[in-house]
Amino acid sequence: MNDKDIFEFFKDACEFEHKRKDAINSRLSLVFTAIIVIIGAVAYFINNTDFIPLNQIRIVFFILLIILFIFVGFAFYYLFRCLFWYKYRYIARPELINKYISEIKEYKKKSNEEIDVGKKIEKFLTDQYIKATTKNRANNNIKNAYFIRAVGAIFLAGIVFGLLVIPYYAMEAIESEQIICVNVKNLSEISRMSSLEQYENSEEPQQPPQPEPEPVEPSPPPYEDISEADVSESDVETKDLDE
Repeated sequence: MNDKDIFEFFKDACEFEHKRKDAINSRLSLVFTAIIVIIGAVAYFINNTDFIPLNQIRIVFFILLIILFIFVGFAFYYLFRCLFWYKYRYIARPELINKYISEIKEYKKKSNEEIDVGKKIEKFLTDQYIKATTKNRANNNIKNAYFIRAVGAIFLAGIVFGLLVIPYYAMEAIESEQIICVNVKNLSEISRMSSLEQYENSEEPQQPPQPEPEPVEPSPPPYEDISEADVSESDVETKDLDE
């Protein structure tokens, strides 16, 4: 393997570690998405949960909620380490390398020393790639380990979230049953009061049954004293009836 092959080998190795870093960073978005989904679902549970009265189901719910937040906190910590904890190494900036080449050429002219500028720059760049590859490789190994830990923390958080659903819906079922019982009790009370009120309104004092009167013999009509000069309507009617 000549110097050119060595240079290309370490250059490719350095580029590989940078691609590996980008691949790890791109996978972090999946963990962030999972965390956001879990936090959103937990926030929904908290907003729709009454904290009192405290009972066994609520205690289990809060314990699982605390464990869930612990795992999510570890996942955030591991992601923070992956994103912001490590400094990656690159070769020198191109303008500085160009300046260094000019200085080497100028030095060669002034010193009259036989210097192969191309080989010297190649060796310089090879050393730069070696140092960058060594540091970046170590960073990627540790960073990938923290990424795996973050995935593990999110996986455990997902399991706890699945367990958290059980006491949440148990509380929902109990509260719904209580509401139904209260409504049925109220409905029964209202129906009873309505029936009582209707009974009271419809109840009127009943008169005791009166015995039928004994038949009485009719009395004869009274006599009348009528003057013969008096012409009354009855007389006319009587005349007409007689006719």
